[in-house]
This record gives sequence, C-alpha cells and structure tokens, in this order.
Amino acid sequence: MKGKKSIYLSITVVCLFLGIIVTVQFKTNQQTQNDLSRQPVEDLVIILKSLNEGRQRLEDELVSLRKQQAEYETVAIDGTQSRDNMEKELQRLKIATGLVGVKGPGVMIEIEESPALQNYDIITVLNELWAAGAEGIAINGERLAINSSLEFREGSRNLWTNNKPIASPYQIIAIGDAQTLETSLKMPGGVSEQLVTLQINLLITIEDELEIPAYKGSYTFEQAHPVEEGANA
Repeated sequence: MKGKKSIYLSITVVCLFLGIIVTVQFKTNQQTQNDLSRQPVEDLVIILKSLNEGRQRLEDELVSLRKQQAEYETVAIDGTQSRDNMEKELQRLKIATGLVGVKGPGVMIEIEESPALQNYDIITVLNELWAAGAEGIAINGERLAINSSLEFREGSRNLWTNNKPIASPYQIIAIGDAQTLETSLKMPGGVSEQLVTLQINLLITIEDELEIPAYKGSYTFEQAHPVEEGANA
C-alpha cells in the first residue's frame, strides 16, 4: 500500500513538472515573439533544445511510473483473489470436517420407538444417506463428523456418538440433494421398505432449508502427519 501511494505521488509530481515546462515554453514563446529581434538565434535554439530534452525525460519517466503503477495494481488484484480463494477453501474444509454449522435443502427422517428397532438399523439409514451424497448429517442434534463413531455399549439400548448417548425416537437431518436422498431411502428393497416390513414407522420429509449445528468435539492427530509435496517424487 505504501509503494502504491508513492507511485501515485511520483506520477502527480511528474505531471506537475510537465505542466510547468509547457507553461514556461508558452511564456518563453511569448517573450521571444516580443523581443525576438534582440535575442541571438543560437541562444534560442539552445534554450528550446534544452526544454524539449527535459520534457522528453519527464514524459519517459511518466510512462515508466504508469507502467509500475499498473504492475502494482495487478499484484494487488492477484493478492485479493488469492486471499479470497484461500478463504473459500478454508470454509469448504470447515464444512467438510463439521467445524461450522450448515444449512440447506435436504431431508428430515423421523424414526419412532419400536421394540423391533435395532441400533444397526439406524446405522444402515446413515450409511445410505452418506452413500447418496449427503453433505452433512446430524442425529438428534449431534453433528456426525469425520471422526464420529457410532457404537453400542454393553447394558445400554442407546446408540452412542460423539461420546454421548442417542436415544429413540430418532430424528435424522441430512443436507444435500433432497430428491436423491429421498430416492436412496425409498428404493425397492431399501432401508425404508425393510423398516416398514418390521412395522417400524419411518417418516421422510423433504425440506427446502434445514440446519445442522457444528461438531462440538475436537480433532486430535497423534500418529498421522502430513506428507510433504514432492517427498515421494
């Protein structure tokens, strides 16, 4: 920013000097016309040549400064675009890892309590949604992130995720292409048909906008380390 202001100041100064030279030449020409008979021709030629050379140097400097200004502006634009691209990529990664809440179209699935309902039935529903392209899933308000586990614990009928018990009835929210998500669940022989066969009530609703909270846990990597680019080349 400091360099950019310096360029603008330099251009202003050069333009000012050019204006002064033009004014001097104009006044000199007026004076020369008034007393041309009293000035040696050789002196007038030298003065004119000097003024023209000075003006040419300033015009060349002005061209150079304007070129430098254009280069600074290009760098500034590229820097802004790079920063914008990085921010967009960071936001995309936050969405993928569940670190920010998200909203969008999708489906809401409500599964009622039933003695026939098993925990693996819920897991099957979730896997079907992921396979159909869900971009974010929450079950009973708990966001499923890349390190979320779904597990059974001895002595409990609850399903555990993010180290919290998830009890029925279950409400699953999935954001993505709503039509595709619904179709994947309702396909012949699919999970919806299987649950209905077991007399388990399953309600699937398409919504224009649903909201899923951010993942409340944390990520810890003890054994995994990034591979440096070109390390395997």
